[in-house]
Parts: sequence; structure tokens; C-alpha cells
Amino acid sequence: MFACLGDSAREWSLCYGNKLIARLEGEKSRPGCVAHSSIPLRKRLNSHTLQWATLGYNFSSWNDECRPTAFEVGGCDSYNRECRWGYDEDPHPCLLSSSRLRQSRKDGDEKLPPIKESPTKRDGIPRTNSIGKVSNSGSSIADNLPNSEEAIRRGEYVVIRSLIRVLEGGVEGKRQVDKVIDKCASMQNLREAIATYRNSIMRQPDEMKREASLSFFVEYLERYYFLICFAVYLHTERAALHARSPDQSSFADWMKARPELYSIIRRCEARTDLAGCDEVLSIARPSLSLSLSLSLVDTGANSNGSTSSQFYLIGVIIIAVIDVISIYGLLRRDPMGALGYVNAKPSLIRLAESSDGRPCEMSVVAALRIGEVLGSQTVLKSDHCPGCQNTGLPERVEGAPNFREIPGFPVYGVANPTIDGIRSVIQRIGSSKGGRPVLWHNMREEPVIYINGKPFVLREVERPYKNMLEYTGIDRERVQRMEARLKEDILREAERYGGAIMVIHETDDGQIFDAWEQVSSDVIQTPLEVFKCLDLEGFPVKYARVPITDGKAPKSSDFDTLAVNIASAPKDTAFVFNCQMGRGRTTTGTVIACLLKLRLEYGRPIRILLDSTSHEEVDDGTSSGEETGGHSAALASGSNKGRPGKEQSHAFGMNDILLLWKITRLFDNGVECREALDAIIDRCSALQNIRQAVLQYRKVFNQQHVEPRERRLALNRGAEYLERYFRLIAFAAYLGSEAFDQFCGQGESRMTFKNWLHQRPEVQAMKWSIRLRPGRFFTVPEELRAPHESQHGDAVMEAIVKARSGSVLGKGSILKMYFFPGQRTSSSIQIHGAPHVYKVDGYPVYSMATPTIAGAKEMLAYLGAKPTAEVNVSRKVILTDLREEAVVYINGTPFVLRELNKPVDTLKHVGITGPVVEHMEARLKEDIISEVKQSGGRMLLHREEFSPASNQVSIIGYWENIFIDDVKSPAEVYAALKDEGYNIEYRRIPLTREREALASDVDAIQYCRDDSAGSYLFVSHTGFGGVSYAMAIICIRLDADEKLVSDTHQPSTLLYRASDEEAHKMGDYRDILSLTRVLVCGPKSKSDVDSVIERCAGAGHLRDDIHYYSKELEKFPDGDDEHRAYLMDMGVKALRRYFFLITFRSYLYCTSATEMQFSSWMDARPELGHLCNNLRIDK
Repeated sequence: MFACLGDSAREWSLCYGNKLIARLEGEKSRPGCVAHSSIPLRKRLNSHTLQWATLGYNFSSWNDECRPTAFEVGGCDSYNRECRWGYDEDPHPCLLSSSRLRQSRKDGDEKLPPIKESPTKRDGIPRTNSIGKVSNSGSSIADNLPNSEEAIRRGEYVVIRSLIRVLEGGVEGKRQVDKVIDKCASMQNLREAIATYRNSIMRQPDEMKREASLSFFVEYLERYYFLICFAVYLHTERAALHARSPDQSSFADWMKARPELYSIIRRCEARTDLAGCDEVLSIARPSLSLSLSLSLVDTGANSNGSTSSQFYLIGVIIIAVIDVISIYGLLRRDPMGALGYVNAKPSLIRLAESSDGRPCEMSVVAALRIGEVLGSQTVLKSDHCPGCQNTGLPERVEGAPNFREIPGFPVYGVANPTIDGIRSVIQRIGSSKGGRPVLWHNMREEPVIYINGKPFVLREVERPYKNMLEYTGIDRERVQRMEARLKEDILREAERYGGAIMVIHETDDGQIFDAWEQVSSDVIQTPLEVFKCLDLEGFPVKYARVPITDGKAPKSSDFDTLAVNIASAPKDTAFVFNCQMGRGRTTTGTVIACLLKLRLEYGRPIRILLDSTSHEEVDDGTSSGEETGGHSAALASGSNKGRPGKEQSHAFGMNDILLLWKITRLFDNGVECREALDAIIDRCSALQNIRQAVLQYRKVFNQQHVEPRERRLALNRGAEYLERYFRLIAFAAYLGSEAFDQFCGQGESRMTFKNWLHQRPEVQAMKWSIRLRPGRFFTVPEELRAPHESQHGDAVMEAIVKARSGSVLGKGSILKMYFFPGQRTSSSIQIHGAPHVYKVDGYPVYSMATPTIAGAKEMLAYLGAKPTAEVNVSRKVILTDLREEAVVYINGTPFVLRELNKPVDTLKHVGITGPVVEHMEARLKEDIISEVKQSGGRMLLHREEFSPASNQVSIIGYWENIFIDDVKSPAEVYAALKDEGYNIEYRRIPLTREREALASDVDAIQYCRDDSAGSYLFVSHTGFGGVSYAMAIICIRLDADEKLVSDTHQPSTLLYRASDEEAHKMGDYRDILSLTRVLVCGPKSKSDVDSVIERCAGAGHLRDDIHYYSKELEKFPDGDDEHRAYLMDMGVKALRRYFFLITFRSYLYCTSATEMQFSSWMDARPELGHLCNNLRIDK
């Protein structure tokens, strides 16, 4: 793209911008947004382009001796020229220059609203060597509160205040951005445009128009947000402006290293139907766009081109791409909250002052605050509140609420203590000066400051009881720098009020009152300074900050940080963990520490002496609140209002959550590691039991009489605790593996928990399933709603199943025969032992259901894979196994792993790789052999039987005599067939309809193509459904599409435009049509794919699947949230497969599979990734 810039960077940028604008103005808007604002896109772009260009221009010349006095884009000499770029061959006229835009407004553009013209003076931004210094503006507002409308025009919205509070240098960055905005306001002032849309929202009675204004308010506020981030980036990373600097850091990398900046903007996202990962992606895109722009600036910095041309280019690209992305959703969870000042007070309020000249009210003090961290509308609240001490704990330490010791481990937990409380804890542990070393872990993410020995925390004045969630993802260094800046703000403010700072406290009945604290530089300390002072006093204490978000599971990197700290500490070290109340994060920290101590001291396998009580929890009446305690009441009240008659015979327990069953069986040491984890969780449960918390929130969620808001809150909280428990299981399995031995070692062999998880995509897929559809894990299963009865009719058989203890064939597991009543059978190709066989018309491509060994032999013989007496030449068969669940062959018949209470539900590990599932099958074989040996050569197996009398299917247990050699995994079966002379090549590529389609999966299938192959055979569970996707990929790859298209009659397009339903049946969804416009040979690629889909319909019709889910979704507009989520999830996955097939066909038109992989081709086209991650089946 960059090779055809033409005569100048400006000329290319104008052409690029014009093309992108034309595309944007021709497309429909996303749901919930209007297509375009009242200002033509071409004119909005130009004004905001100048803001980015001027910003970059001034910062790039920061160290130059001569600062330019003006920045003027002016006219474009090459306005009438034509240029070409990308894959398009059509010439595009250049963009209108700013002077022409100004002229068009003078000529009278009805669509342009009145815009305040900016001052004509065009000075550059004055140079400064400071970042983050706050000028003393207090004198100008000493007598009156700031006017709320003026604050709005200054851009002081909630999300912006949060940004400049968290971002070091945010105050100075906003100030510089505001100057640039004012200088680029000849067509539109960005801050005034935001205020205009805000006022429109506040005064607009029409709901549709209100939504339209809200969409553009969000869009413009996003731009303002990222401009401030970009300004600080340019200030702090000046080396990035010089491409040859070894310290170069792109804006994308800079933003990626500060996840807390995304958490601020994510707090205001909308609740949409998009998956959470899609929302994160759309947030990240602006940073990638800015990175691209900066690379252009870097390239131009060493050229002879004009600086103005270079920065005109950066502006056009940045604003154009942000215009595309921002309408899809940032700041939308609570955009009304981002408006700020909704209940504005009168514009001028006279300050009431006390006799000492200080304001009397906290609201006044908070409004006048101008610090970087202690900014406007923030307060300092005492971290200790009445009732924070749990009276049920056996021990109490003054100044250190909720102190407790973990039995059997040198691990302790505590709430945030006072400085005297820290000393008391150290002495209680037995670590006097020069004694036992202590490693203190502070798990808090929010900044804390000590004033006169007591901890205080930052809060918003309107929400003093709630944590400020803008720090999510912040790292240790930045939160500690934030605390240091908070200290400077307090000292600076104290100078204004005679050496005092106003703080707030909480009374016994929960009321808030304010008080003045006398302060000096000696009595204000950050937590880091507190522990440094204790170290200087001789206390053997080391301090570690591991920020973790309240209510969230630790990140994999947090586990690694704790592992490094604990593994490297002296053996007699005592480990102390604290968070705010000493409950959620502290309990999790103590569990992790105990697991590590167990592994480090006793090695593998991880085992602990179990308590006499069972670890299997069921729903009971206990409650389990989070750190703030805000949900304990809801849980307690919910647990006391049980519904008689429901769940009385069999209460829901942790083992009824199928996800936990799956992950336990996935790992070699999963069972033993989970048992050790459960024992440790019980020892650390003085304030909170993580397993019981999951069940308690699940119970509230399943109670229909509870308010919907409380149910949603319980569902979200329960999902967070389930994910926390899930991660702890994975971490315990990591500790019990050889990988942790490498972690404790040195050199390149070091294997961190983060890297270990990265190598296991199936675990990541399970984790994401909790976030995407948490309701399915907490819904009461049907078999638990009715009284529980044995389906096997034999108590002995059931006892045997529950006594199983294998790593895969564990407690409650059965082996069910793969064949079942009513299974789909072939209509044309009859193969005994292979229930469903299908051939794609015109292609040597076949599918079949899981066969018996005899059935596999007969099918391979049918394909000519083995020489016969008549035909001495064999034809090679590429056999691809697509199953995700563990399968084993016993006496030639396939059996699959199932759970006793859910014998029909599949146990697919979505996202699992071929080697991992084959390893599971090898372990399953070992479990079977072990059980056969113990039972004297026989084993309990199960099968499905249909009863015509009851018209029901039942699961029947039966005994079968088994020889050890008759137990084989699928890989062993096909390896044996190859040894017998069958010309086959066996591959395991898990790919089902529940799996999220990926470009890497397309590569895995397409590279199965072999020039020497005579046919391609795909094996799945039923031979119908997801297998058709793999068949379509290989058909397209075989390059037989030209013949297919010529042989296939293409119906008239008009016929299928008669209704939206007919259009959807033909796959003409809005996002698919957008894709065909973007792709090279897009319409032809779709036509080719549609023809292949029709050919593969006997194994599953992909377009029909999409249409089915779309129609089903329409039937439940306000139905069950979980069912709607399921339909949306499956429908989008099917549409995603359709998307990849069309894209794959276009890829083959553009390049050769031997030259570039499909995944690499997709990565080089981020616009396709954006379309793919925002697919909808309802449009």
C-alpha cells in the first residue's frame, strides 16, 4: 500500500481518505447507531484530522530550536490528479482541502450546524519540559464553585476525569489536547461538539433521536479520550518519533502495556449481543490505527518531504479509521453516566467558609480539587469502617482486622492494616527485629495512602462506598507511582488549607461525615514508604505489590509473580496477604501460597492429608460475600427462601458443573491435584470458601422470585468465582506437572504458568465459555429437578461407577457405546459398521460417522485403499478424524466417555488440539486396562436402548469380557490398518460446530491436500453437521470450483430479493454482503462457496443452519436469556464458518496456498478480522 504514495505523502493520504469516506458513506449503520451525523463525514474528518496532525506536529518538534508559528494545510496542488492504491484499479479524486471545506460552508451547506469559529491566531503549542505538573488555578475559583456548563465545555466528563487521574501526565496531556482542539476548530470544535450532543440528549423527548445523539456523543468522546492518551504517549515516548531509535515503542504497544486505560473506557460500554472479546477488540483498534500512523510519521521524519504533508497523512488515517471503529462500541455500558453533571447545581454557588478560611462542606472541597490523582469530585475515605472485623474469627489483632493463620502453613491473611497494625502482625507472627523473615503481599489494585498512620483510599464523592473500577489491569509500578502522585496532591492541597486535608469517615450506622486532618510530609506515606521505614527500623519484612481487581480471578501473570516471590524466599519465611477487607483477594492469595508451599516442600504428586469431612458442597444456607460485603445480604436472604419440593432429593453440587468435570479429566494429574486444592480451600475458608461461593450465587440465580437485577448480579458474581476456582484447578495441575520443575530451574527451560496455559488452547476455550454463557453452568439440570432414580437398575453397577478413580475414567464416568437408536443412516452408500456415509457430488470427498473397526475396513476397501486380487494398485486415502471427545475401541466397537448423570450429553473439549485429545485417549485406555485387571478380565459398559412401550431411551449397563489387546485408541486402530496394507494417512484435527472457527483450522484442513491422494475421508460423531465445513474447505482447496459453477444453474437474483427471509436463506446477511464488497472477487467467491455448500448438503447444510438459528432467535425476543445466548452463540459460529469459506475462496483467487498461509493472509487484512469479530445473525 505504501509503495504507491505518488508524488507526495499528502497526495496519497487525500486519496486514501476519500476512498474510505466513500465506503463509509455508502454503508448502513450498526445496530443502535445512526448512519451519519448531521455533519457530512468528509467535513467532520477534516476538522478532527487537523487535531491529530497538529498534535503530532507540535510534539514532534518539541526539541527543535525553531518552533513553527502556524500549521496550515491549505490547498492541494494535485487536487485534479488521480491515484491508485491497494487492490483497486479505479482512480479516486482527492479529498477536499480544508480551504475548500471552509469555502463550501460559506457557500451554504444546509447540513452543517452552526459552529463557533476558532481564533485566527495559529500559534504552536508552547514548549515545556514538564509532564503532569499542575498549574495553580485555585486563585481564579477561590470564591465560587465552577460553573457546570463551563466544566462540560472544558471536557470534564466522568470518563475523562478517570483517565487523567490514572494516566501519569494526564492533566498536562489534556491541556495540550485542548489547545490543539481550539486551534483546529475552524470547522468544528471537538469539545463543543461533545457538549452539543450531550445537551441534545438531555433535552430530546423523542427516544429515537435521543439514541442517535447518544451514539455520536459516545463516538466523539472516544476521540477525545484517545487524543489525550496519544498526547501523553508523544510526551513520554519521544524516542518513538525517531524510527532508528533502539527505544522505539509504538502507540499500540504503549496502550497494550496499560490495560487500565482500556478498563476505564470499557466501564462505559453498552450491553450488546457482541461477545466480550469482540468488545475488547474494537477498543484496541484505535491504538493499532495510531501505531500505523506513527510508523508513517517515523518514515517521513527522515525524508525530504514537508512536515505538514506527513502530519496531514497521519491525521487522515487516524481519524478515518477511528470513524470506522468507534461507531461499533466504546463507552457504551453506561454512556449516560459519561455525560456527567446530570443533576447540575446552580452555576454559581457562594462558598461557605469556616472561621479559619476553609470550606465547610466536602462537596465544595471536592469540586475545587485540581490534583492529578486527587482531582475534581474525588475524596479520601478512611479504609477502616465499622463492622469490617469479622467477629467469628478466633483471634483479633488491633489495627489489623480479620487477621488469621492458615492451619499447617506459614501463611496469614489480613485486611488493610494501620501502620501500628502492621507492626502488631509482624510481632504476632514471631518476627521481631532480626528474627523470622516476612514477605508481605499487598493484593490491592486501588491506590492507598497512609495519613497519620491510618490507611485512606480514593473514592468518587458521589459513590464513597464503592471501589473505583478504573484501575483494572494496572501493574505494580504504575499503581505505586499513582500513590506517589496522590501524596504530592495531598501535600499541595494541604498548603492551600493551612496544613490540613479534608477526609471522610463512616459512622456505625453507615453514614458519611467529613473531618479535617492535620498533615505534613512526615505523616503522609505510601504503602511502599511504610514498609521501607519498617525495614530501616530493623523489621525483617519485604513488601510486594500484586494488584488484582476486586471480585476477579488473578491473571496468569499474577500466579507467576506469586510463584517467583514464594519460590525464591527463604524456607522459614512467613507469607502475609492483604486486600481491602481481607476476604476475596486475600483468601485467593493464601490458597495459591499454600499450594506452592505444598509443592516446594513435598514435590510431586501434590497431596495433603484430607479432613474427615467430604469436600463435595451442595446448596446450603451459608452466605459468601465479596470483599465489600455488598452481596452478603442478597445471598443470605436468597438462601433462606428455598422452594419446597425442588431439589430436595439431590442437591446441586460442584461435581454437577460439567466444566469442572471436563478440566479435571483433561489433565494427567487432574483428580489428585483438585483433591489437594479442595483441601487447601477448606483450610483457607475462615472468611470465605471459594467453592461454596459458587454454589451460593448459583442458588440465588435459580430463584425466580428474586429481582432480575439481583439474579443478574448473582450470575455475574457466581461466574467470577467459578472462573477463579477453574484457574486454581489449572494452577494446581501446573504445579503437579514437570513444567513447574522447569519453572524452578534456570535458563531457557523455564516454563511459566502463563506459557503453560498458552500451550493449552482447550483450557482457554473453557475459560471463555464461562464468560460468554455463564448461565448454562448454573441452571438446574432436568435430572436434578425430579427425584433421582438409578437408570441402571443395579445398585452394584452404580456403586462401581462411583468408585472409579482413573485420571480420565474417574468417579461417575461411564463408557457408552457410540451407536444409539435413531442414528442417521446412509441412503446411497451402505457400509455395515459405518452408520452414515456421504460423498460430495463431483469431488473425491467423503464423510462417515464413527465406525467399528470392521466398518472402517469395509469403507477403506470401498475407496480402494487396499489392493485386491482384481486390482493390484491401491488408492491413497487421507483420513481426518474431526472428533473433540475421547474415544476408545473395545472388542472392535467404539465407546465414548460420558458422565453417569448426563449419559447423553457429549463431553467435547471445545478448542482442544489433536495431540492433547489423543493423549487423553491413551490415558483412558490405561484406566480401562487397570480396571479390567482388577475385575478379573471383564468391565462394566453401557449402551442406549429404545423402549417402544414407553417411547423412551434408557441407558443400560452390561458386563463384557475384555482382553487387554482388544482395547485400542483410534490412532492405534488406524495405525494397525496401515500395517495391514491399507494405503491411508491418519490425522486428528478436532473441528466441531461448537468450536469457534479460526483461520488456523482452515489451514489445517486445506494442507491435508495431497497430490497422490485418491480420496479424502472425514470422520465425525454422527457424520452430519460440523463435518460439512471441513468437507467444503477441502472441496474449495481442490480447485474444482470452475467446473462446479459452470455446471450449476444460478437462479435469478431478483427471485431471492423478494423478502428478507429468502435473502437470508441464500446467505445474504448484512455482514456477508459487506464482506463480498471488501473482498477481491467477493460476489464470485460467495457464489462458488454456495455451490459447494449445496454439494455438501448431505452431510449438513451450513446456510440452513444459520437460517435456523436466526429464525429461532426471532421466536424468543424477550425469552430466557440463557437460551437466547445459546442461539446467538451457535448462530454466530455458523455464520463465522460461512464467512471463512467465502474469505478462503477469495484468498485462493488472490494467491497460492504454497506461497502464503490463509491465516497469514487474514492477519495482513485487519478489516476482515474486524468484520469477522462483529458478525450478527439478526441483520
